[in-house]
Amino acid sequence: MSVLGLDRLTLFYWLLGLAQAAHSIEEMRMRLYDFFWVATGRIHEVVPAVTQMRMSAQTFALLNMTFITILLGTVPAVRARRPFALAVAGVSGTIEVLNGIGHTAGAIWFRGYVPGVATAPFLFVTGVLVLTELWRQRAKVGA
Repeated sequence: MSVLGLDRLTLFYWLLGLAQAAHSIEEMRMRLYDFFWVATGRIHEVVPAVTQMRMSAQTFALLNMTFITILLGTVPAVRARRPFALAVAGVSGTIEVLNGIGHTAGAIWFRGYVPGVATAPFLFVTGVLVLTELWRQRAKVGA
């Protein structure tokens, strides 16, 4: 048990939700929704099948708040080891690892700061911790 009385998986998953909340704050403050036009335009130059796109601040905020709500709202179900919540934790861990990699790759590609890159390492690390703990517990059950 952790200092908060949570088992490792629940603690890591809760931290993943907090990391996503911090990440979303950074993205909103730095207007990632405006940067989409630039980023997707650059991707379109390399991969023409990817179309350049815009996103409104409201849509972006709604998507982010929904994801944070799902993450933090399923913490009790992860703690109770509900199968649907463990599946959500696995998908969320994977998404956040890829999100962390994507922002970091963007900063390398644009050779500087891109919205979200400051908190991307926290997403990557907490995502890996969640996935590792899920894998460890799955191996323990299978043994």
